[in-house]
Amino acid sequence: MVDLGMKFEGIMPKKEFEDGKIPSELKIGANVKVKVINMQNLPILSYKAIVEKAKIYELQNAFNNGSHVTGIILRC
Repeated sequence: MVDLGMKFEGIMPKKEFEDGKIPSELKIGANVKVKVINMQNLPILSYKAIVEKAKIYELQNAFNNGSHVTGIILRC
């Protein structure tokens, strides 16, 4: 449950988190950026969408600057 201010609360579905692992920055009392992805009854929120957008921005900057990025090989 996330307090959005203005007397609104929203929820983040469990599917937002791989293997049910909640990131350490998401703890009670923490201020976090979230994206509203649905407005049925309670707003449905996405933390994952914000994180992915930040990663895309980082990759775009690396491309534009000719910088390197580090990755992990998943399959051969």
